[in-house]
Amino acid sequence: NEIDSEAYNIDTLFKYPLEFYEATQEYFMPFEIEKKMGLVKNRLGTSAQYENLGFNIPTNDINNGPITTAYKTYASMEDKINAQLHLAKIIKAVNDKKVAEKILTTHFNPDIMGNLRKYALQTFRCVKCNEKYRRPPLSNAGKCVKCGGNVILTVNRGGIEKYIPKALKLSRDFDLDDYTIQRMELIKEYVESLTNNPKIKQQKLADFF
Repeated sequence: NEIDSEAYNIDTLFKYPLEFYEATQEYFMPFEIEKKMGLVKNRLGTSAQYENLGFNIPTNDINNGPITTAYKTYASMEDKINAQLHLAKIIKAVNDKKVAEKILTTHFNPDIMGNLRKYALQTFRCVKCNEKYRRPPLSNAGKCVKCGGNVILTVNRGGIEKYIPKALKLSRDFDLDDYTIQRMELIKEYVESLTNNPKIKQQKLADFF
């Protein structure tokens, strides 16, 4: 109970037996061959649990190796995603379609919807004095009542739209299910209806008189 039980499933062999490699070709389940792998859990309660724990990739110093993740070396989010998907494509054990779907459902969609919510609930600010308003002031022709400066949005439209083209391309390139594609298309239409609606025209207060 002191540590996660998954740590007990580490093998302690210095060299894997031939049966292990043969089992990989037959797609055996791990539990079917674990008796031949010298797992830590089979050493518990004996003196062997403390010593002679093997490894098959030798090193002069356990601290050697990468000191930072490759994820941090990419400048843009698009580069990071492309690298992740490239890796998913070349690893046979990984379903690249599932990876693409996971990126959409756990990253793109929540981010887009979160930014959309911020856009809908945003405040406004004066470009001169930085005075903040919950809504544009009706007095003074919509300008800042403090200094007369222009009042602008605080949430950029581009922050909502930046992932939509990539998300749509991703869903089509990996031939994701219709539900995922249609959901992205609906999100795109909803964003456009708020940020680029031709029926909405900005007017001055004087136009109503």
